[in-house]
Amino acid sequence: TGGKKLAAGYHDYAQAIINLIPVKSARKCYIQSEIYAHRQWFNESLKQLKAAVKSAPKNETYKARLAESEGLKQKEKDKKANG
Repeated sequence: TGGKKLAAGYHDYAQAIINLIPVKSARKCYIQSEIYAHRQWFNESLKQLKAAVKSAPKNETYKARLAESEGLKQKEKDKKANG
């Protein structure tokens, strides 16, 4: 349980830092998506990744992470449909 508390503290700290950035940017959306993913808030993470790619469509890192996340989401849907 100690590890979970430490992780939660990290997420809170990371969220506090990202909240200090006043402007919504592709980079901020990407970082927010990573925080959400670590919290296992995958739908919110995916929304932020889509916003990052929309803001910076040529960024290969953002596009790759979005493709990976969408692939994982599809696998989860398939697993539920077949299970």
